[in-house]
Formats: sequence, structure tokens, C-alpha cells
Amino acid sequence: RAADAIRTALDRVHAHEHAVSLRRELEAQREQLIFAEKLATLGQMAAGLVHELNNPLTAIVAYTDFLIKRSLARGEESHYPDETERLRRIAESANRMQRFTRDLVTYARPSGDAPQPVVVSSIVDQALSFCEHLLEETNVAVSREFGDGVLPVRGMPEQLAQVFVNLVTNACHAMPKGGRLIVRTEIDEAEAHVKITVEDNGHGVPQENLTRLFVPFFTTKSEGHGTGLGLAIVKNIIEAHDGNITVQSDASFGTRFLIVLPVAQGPLSQRISRT
Repeated sequence: RAADAIRTALDRVHAHEHAVSLRRELEAQREQLIFAEKLATLGQMAAGLVHELNNPLTAIVAYTDFLIKRSLARGEESHYPDETERLRRIAESANRMQRFTRDLVTYARPSGDAPQPVVVSSIVDQALSFCEHLLEETNVAVSREFGDGVLPVRGMPEQLAQVFVNLVTNACHAMPKGGRLIVRTEIDEAEAHVKITVEDNGHGVPQENLTRLFVPFFTTKSEGHGTGLGLAIVKNIIEAHDGNITVQSDASFGTRFLIVLPVAQGPLSQRISRT
């Protein structure tokens, strides 16, 4: 009887734990649905918001640049350095707002471009050239490890370039005093996928923040240095290409992003040999 009573009690405990677990899952799903509704509303608002903001911001940037150039041409910077510096700050703030609205639209509005076979190594080279000034400023050395026989993937070149620009920019911000950035491509013949690794030896990301890196508006950067949309955009683009992106980070080696994209199918899927 005692054994039966214990078993009954244990069953009730397990049932209670299961019920608690189910309730937590339901609450998590409810929160996700609410979050999805908020993002849908955000997407509807984004186009109108950007239109309303971009016109005055463009005027602010244009007129501020004009005033700065006129001040420099007249030699007024040496006489009124504070005024010129204030103009630069106005221009910088307006440019930050424009970048934010652009990122907001990119996140909320899917691209209508048609996908095409894309050579990943060429896209990476293009992104690195876009970030050349930042790489020089932060004294980051780049190591390209492009594998032989890597097949093209099917995608939108501009969107994929944006992915790598974001990842390279984040890596540079994680290595402000210099470091090494490795970009590696390889083919997974068995799965018909291309793997791209972007790895830096910067300060890394705290473990408690890893699961939140791709959440919109979450950022570990100081105010004015990030909108929190960069990695959310990256994840959206990769998933729109039927791919996957994961991240690993530790203070001992830095941060490593792994992107997996399906190879392009059809006659244009020619092997790319790197010599």
C-alpha cells in the first residue's frame, strides 16, 4: 500500500510538472504570436514612416553638407571651430536616422528581385571591398579561405552582399584595436549545400546574449553605434534564401557565424575553382 501511495504521489508530481511545462510553452507561444503581430504592424508602418522622415532628413543632410563646405572654403573653420563641429554633428545625427529608416524598411519589406546563381566568394570579395575603410581603421587582417569546387548558390546578390557587410562590420566593432577575420567557404557535397564561415578573434558575445542576437532591436553596442536590426536583417535574408545561420561565441576564440545555403540547381551550377 505504501508503494502504491508513493507511485500515485509521483505520478501526480509528474503530471503537475508536465502541466506546468505545457503552460509555459503556451505562454511562450502566446508571446511569440504577440511579437509576430507587432512585427506585422511594424512592417505596415515602415513604408509611411520612412517616406515621412526621408524627405526632411535628405534636406537636412544636403544643407548641412553645403554649410560645412562653404565654411571650409571661406576658412571659417579656424575662426569658428565650434560652429563647424556642430554642423558635423547635425549631419552625423541625420545620417544615423537615415540608416535606421533604411534598415527598418529592409527588415520589414521583402525584396521583389528574382534569384539567380551567385558565386559566394565574389559576393564576399565585394562586401570586403565595401568595408575596406573600416578594416583599415580597426587594423583587422582578413584571411580568405575559399574552397575549391564550391558551387554557386541561388540568391539575390545585393541582399547576400548586405549579409556579409553586416557580419564584417560587426567583427570590426568587436576588434577595435586590431585582430583577424577569417571568411571560409566550402561545399557539402552530401547535402548539396555551401557553408560559409565568418569568424573573428574579438571579445566575443556573452552566452546569455547569444540567443537574442537575431532578435530585432536587440544590440550590445553603445548608444548611437547600432540599431539592433543588422543581425535580424541578416537572418531574414538567409532564411529567405532557404538557408540557415547559427552563431558560436566564446572569449577564448571570439565569434563564429556559420551560414548554410543550398546550391543553385540547373545548367548554371558550374563548379568554381579557386587557384
